[in-house]
Amino acid sequence: LALNHVLGGAVSSRLNTNLREKRGFTYGIFSGLDLRAGAGAYQVSSEVRTNATDSALVEAIGEYRRLVSEPIPDPELHGHVNNLVSGFPSSVQTVQALTNRIDALTVWGLPVDFYATYRERLAALTADEVRRVATSRLTPDNLIIVVAGDVAKIEAPIRARNLGQVEVWDANGN
Repeated sequence: LALNHVLGGAVSSRLNTNLREKRGFTYGIFSGLDLRAGAGAYQVSSEVRTNATDSALVEAIGEYRRLVSEPIPDPELHGHVNNLVSGFPSSVQTVQALTNRIDALTVWGLPVDFYATYRERLAALTADEVRRVATSRLTPDNLIIVVAGDVAKIEAPIRARNLGQVEVWDANGN
């Protein structure tokens, strides 16, 4: 959760700061976790200007890889963790949100009192712990990237970046 918040789980994340604030490629870019008992998905999504598609891909992949290759500076990590900690009470204010937390207890086999010390455990995270998760769970050399857009305008620039195998599919999945 903390790792995701650093990458793209918040407006102040690395992805949003780089691709929106610094480069102006998009109005917003975010990442999210789809946790599963086995393999889950970690996805990044955005709508970018057509003429910046290839550049946006390069920058987003670079930010993802940086989580594995570089430690997160303590001030950056603690800013994001503090945001998660302070936002927790409001994240359970609706019946739906509370139900989601109870579902998580059941799905993940967590103790009933898991959330009683959740904020304290989250606040105690260290950069080393988050880095250990990044290096053991993230797969920067095994990404699946899906791009939708005007193939006539984006295919050649994407291919020129040599990001890996490129497949072009039509609207029917062929």
